[in-house]
Amino acid sequence: MLALTWVNPAVNETGLHLQRSPSSTFPPATTITITLPAGSTSYTDSAVASRTSYSYRICTFNGIGSSAYSNTATVTTAGQLPLPPTALTVTGTTQTTVSLSWTPAANSTYTLVQRSTTGINGPWTTVVLLPQTTTTYKNINLTRNRTYWYSLKAYNAYGYSTATAGVPATTLP
Repeated sequence: MLALTWVNPAVNETGLHLQRSPSSTFPPATTITITLPAGSTSYTDSAVASRTSYSYRICTFNGIGSSAYSNTATVTTAGQLPLPPTALTVTGTTQTTVSLSWTPAANSTYTLVQRSTTGINGPWTTVVLLPQTTTTYKNINLTRNRTYWYSLKAYNAYGYSTATAGVPATTLP
């Protein structure tokens, strides 16, 4: 997703044409034109691919015709942050262990297991960073009869996902 902004000094336009193309020469076969309402100064382009260059330009129009196109802005999108893991579940507890399972995020390389001893909103302490293919973890050497909260984040080369909702687990007495 790209957030575009610009200054629009026009006072008599009825709309704007925003053009996007993978080429700065805007060939018709690969150029997409998006019509925006008069007075527009921003647009969020959610139809972009990761790690791809795009060129943008704008013109205003009214009943008489169109203005010249603006200068061209070219940007390369970043990679995509991973989605968070799903289905975090406590699968068992003993006096000193908590066992977890989850479904890893497909576009990640690692899963970060976090733990809090104060509540569902953290603060969080990193327990372990596991390969993406890992779907279970046993947290050992815990205190008896204590509640812990767990949350996960996925990681890839572009950073961390948002965290999963925290789930509580209480070790046995």
